[in-house]
Order: sequence, then C-alpha cells, then structure tokens
Amino acid sequence: MKKRIFVFVLTAILCFAAIVFGAAAPKSRAVPMEIVAGENVHKLTCRVPLNKDVMRISKYKKSFALFCNNEFSGDEKGFLRYLDSEFYEELEEVCEKEYLAPQEPAAIFSADGFSYIDGKDGVKIDRKKLFSDVIISLDCGGAVIAEKKAVSPVRTVEELKKNTVAAATFRTDYSRSADGRKRNIELACERLNLSEIPSRGWLGFNATVGERTVENGFGNAKIILNGEYVEGIGGGVCQVSTTLYNAWLTAGYAVAASSNHSLPTSYVPPSLDAMVSSVSDLILYNDSDYPAYISALCDGKQIKITVYGRKPRYKIKLRSETVKIVPSKYVEKNDENITWEEGEKSRIIKKAYDGVYSRAYREYYSGDRLIKSEKIKDSYYKVRDGEIVIRKPENVI
Repeated sequence: MKKRIFVFVLTAILCFAAIVFGAAAPKSRAVPMEIVAGENVHKLTCRVPLNKDVMRISKYKKSFALFCNNEFSGDEKGFLRYLDSEFYEELEEVCEKEYLAPQEPAAIFSADGFSYIDGKDGVKIDRKKLFSDVIISLDCGGAVIAEKKAVSPVRTVEELKKNTVAAATFRTDYSRSADGRKRNIELACERLNLSEIPSRGWLGFNATVGERTVENGFGNAKIILNGEYVEGIGGGVCQVSTTLYNAWLTAGYAVAASSNHSLPTSYVPPSLDAMVSSVSDLILYNDSDYPAYISALCDGKQIKITVYGRKPRYKIKLRSETVKIVPSKYVEKNDENITWEEGEKSRIIKKAYDGVYSRAYREYYSGDRLIKSEKIKDSYYKVRDGEIVIRKPENVI
C-alpha cells in the first residue's frame, strides 16, 4: 500500500514539474537584426521557434542556410514564412519602402508636333539576395546589407516615337457654310485640338467640346432636327464630330457610341456621319497599348483631323453601301402669297429627301488585296416629302 502511495506521489510531482518548467521554457529564440539599405537602417527581430521541426536544423550543423536549401529546396520566401511569418512581412515592408519606381519616358504633343522626355531608372532591393543573406545571419543576427539594383522603365523613347505616327487624316469641306456655322466649327476644332486619349481610355466628344450654348460661345446655324433643317445653337458642330469619327475609324481604333442624323449629310456618305446633341454623343475608345492624340485644324474651307498613335498594320478604307431607297414625293401647294419671277412656272418651297437604308464597312488592305471587311453600323435616314407650288395659268405673264 505504501509503495502505491509513493508511486502516485512521485508521478504527481513529476507531472507538476513538467507543467511548471515546461511552461517556463522559452518557445522561441529572439534574433535581432539590422537591415542596412543605403542610409536607412531597419531594425527587426526574428523569433526562431524551438520546436521539433526547426530543431532538425541541428543535423545541418545549425546552419539555417543549409536547412533552407535542403528542406525547402532553396525557397527563401517559403522558409522565412515558415520560420516567422511576421518577420517575413516586415522584410517585405522594408523592400516596399526602399522601392523607387522608374520614370517612364513621355511624349509631349503640342501645336509644333511631338517632343520626348527620356525615362529614368528606378531602384529596388534585390529580394532574393536579401532573403538569402538574412537566412545566413539567423544563426547569430547582426547587420545585413540590402543590396539594390536598377529597375528600367517599361518603354523607351524609341518605342514612343514608333507609336506617335500619323495613323490617319480625314478632311471635310465647309467652305460654303454661313459665317455662324463656320464660327461654330472653328470653336469645336479649337477645343478638340491636341486631345490625348490614354491607352484603354475614352474620349467623349460632348465633354471635350462642351455644351452648345450661347454662354459657351456657340451661335445660331442650321441643324437637322427630326428630319427637318431648322435654326439651332451650335449648328455645324456635327461636321466636326463626323470628321473625327472618320479619322478615328480609318486609324483603326474602336468606337464605343455613335449615331447618324435623321437626314443624310452633304459632307460624308450615308452611315459615316456622327451626330452629336444634348442626348447623343460620340464616344471613342483607345484599344491600343499606347496613347492616341488628335489634331483638329480648320482654315475656313476644310476641317482636317489627324489621329496620331500606333501605325495600323493594314491600310484601312471606309465604304458606304446604300441598301434601300424609300422614294420621296412633292406635295403641291397653292400659289397664294407667292411673288413670281418673270417666266417662273413652279417653285420648290421645301426640298424632298429620299429615305435611305445604308450600311458602312471598314476594310483592311495589304497592298491592293482585301484582307478583311467588318461592318461598322446600319443606318436609316427618314424620308421627307417636299412641297412645291405650281404657278396657275392666270398668274403667268
């Protein structure tokens, strides 16, 4: 009986000792370290756990470097995460703080053309070298020199020069326009000129040119509204948006939104016009890897819009196809209140316009060989009946 009591007491004492001394035993070893990055010194501490897994290092003569190489196949990141994840994250933060991004070269677009600014190298810590040196220093701690290396810009000035060429130019004539219409065209071109559309970026015509109001500088001129020619503020601006639309398409870029007029225009074939208004916009999308630039000039006779950017792989032509004509007619009106000229027998007081169903294509050529053809859009232009007055015989002189 006494023997059993002795064994029980001894067992209890041993268990208590194991609990007390086991709890008091350190679970990790603190290894202070200084990461020296140029003039900056970052003080960190790695908590090396004293568990069975890490104690396997002993068979590599306590070398953390050999342990990492043999047990982690040289994966420094994986080993440091395994060892002390917080310490690893602090190392990553040091690398981020010491990172200096490279300065990319830039193209400057002005009325004089393009000028270019050279890029500059950035600097970053050699992570692989730093992590390897840190692992080697885990045995005793101390200072670790964080070596840096240059980070080159992604692009070069030569690349920019190759991607700031005149991709397409389109012209329309406005020489016979009234003075008010000419002023609206010239104001719209002035505001559009020298626009830059970044890679994967957008240009909204309305936002660029501004609202067509008297307060915004625009005046009265003929506009097309619901199949009729009427007076309206900003008449002529649609010719600028249409010229831009054709230049942009010919340069090979994407168009996100466009609308045609309700009547055909005189300055481009059907389906190749781009009407803009307070509720309709022309939205261009730069689907290339480089910026695109717009030159919009006018001289009182022609609108000339050039798109600069990457050179299209193929020569691009736009083609309009009339699918169907809806004939218009003239409705005869009486000749009351008409002052007739000598010998005049009839007078058109409202011009008739045939209705038109049309389609536009963008075609890609290699030399004279058509590579592919893609439909741009289908359009419908309203039929508009005209009005004519036939002079009555008793009014003929």
